[in-house]
Amino acid sequence: MEIFVTVVETGQITRAAKALNLSKSAISHALSGLEKHLGLQLILRSSRRLQLTEAGQQYYHDCVRILSELTDLEHRISATEREISGHIRLSAPVIYLSNRLTPVIAEFLRQNPAVTIEYVLTEKPVDLLEERIDLAIRIGDLKDSRLIARKVSQTHHILCGAQSYIDAHPPISTPRDLTRVSCLKFIRTPVWHLMKDGKTYRVQAKGNVVSNNGIALREMAVAGNGVAFLPEFLAEPALKDGRLVRLLPDYETRKMDISIVRPPAQHIPARVRWLIDFIIEHFESQP
Repeated sequence: MEIFVTVVETGQITRAAKALNLSKSAISHALSGLEKHLGLQLILRSSRRLQLTEAGQQYYHDCVRILSELTDLEHRISATEREISGHIRLSAPVIYLSNRLTPVIAEFLRQNPAVTIEYVLTEKPVDLLEERIDLAIRIGDLKDSRLIARKVSQTHHILCGAQSYIDAHPPISTPRDLTRVSCLKFIRTPVWHLMKDGKTYRVQAKGNVVSNNGIALREMAVAGNGVAFLPEFLAEPALKDGRLVRLLPDYETRKMDISIVRPPAQHIPARVRWLIDFIIEHFESQP
């Protein structure tokens, strides 16, 4: 049933094989065996795509329900034992992990010493099925609709610069003034959106530094090389200790969701479910 559900949700036998760490022949054999056992054809196979039969659609929905109930049962049993073990592969942006998530993971491991965690750190999304990732942290819009997501919290951008840079350049009192300074640009955020009184201002950031790494941009701003538009969790430490100063504080910026995502397979190990719940409970308890 789990194999069948994974094939339906990934849309390919190859992807299902990677998600379940099985061979393609094992997946095909399991599907054929299931159909023979039921005496029904569940999937119409072609060289291009897989398509569910009417019976397959009904069976899929029932399987999802049954597997979900089974997962909940195992979760309750694990909770009574208070002992989980095994390996978890977790993907997250480097900055968010170090600034926000590391203390949470550390506490989780203190409470569950039989669990091991492998970090896969990257600033751009990885294919969870290809890389066999158990769960990942994603910031912003979720482009892969196959993934199962749970919102953790939100963040926003902060416009900031070093006091030395601000003192040496014309005052920045409106978004239009940003065209007269050097903007330190994140490669995936070429346009900065600032909002006030119901109006949105689009700033086409221009400058001589572009990076795919937020830490590099923050340190360039701290060194007095320009104005940066940084995620709140990245700018906050430098704002607190005075290395950076916030600019245009009366303008708002767009909020971005921070989500935990996992592959579409319905039956997940108790250790992964525990970690997801632990992270969410931690952030729900924060001010």
